[in-house]
Parts: sequence; C-alpha cells; structure tokens
Amino acid sequence: MIVEANVIIPALIQFLSRTDLPALQVEAAWSLTNIACGEARHIHCLLQAGALDELLNTCLLYTSDAADDMQCV
Repeated sequence: MIVEANVIIPALIQFLSRTDLPALQVEAAWSLTNIACGEARHIHCLLQAGALDELLNTCLLYTSDAADDMQCV
C-alpha cells in the first residue's frame, strides 16, 4: 500500500498541536516515529515537513501523565 506523504505527514503534524486531545497527540507522535524508522527518504520527508520541531515542542509541553506516554514514543 502506498501512502501519500504530502497528505498524511502534515495531518499528523497538525494532530500534534491538538492540546485538547492528548491521546491524539500521542498517537500522532507514535505514527511519526514509526515513519522515521523507515528508509532515509521517509526521514527526509519528515524533516522537510517540520515534524522534528513539532515532535520536540509537543514533548516539551507535557509535565503530567501524558508526559509518560510521550516518553514511550
């Protein structure tokens, strides 16, 4: 199955900013890290889309129980 990187990656990055839905943030972060475990071209797509900055920002926001979930990512 082929996934359109220019569609799914920006959507996942947007989900990271949903502070009202921490479970969605965790799932988006998990999905982005799974993509990063792929080939170099996958990592390149993530970096071009700004996923690294958003992942770091999301992880730095949490000091509660959600932080434990984010650490697993």
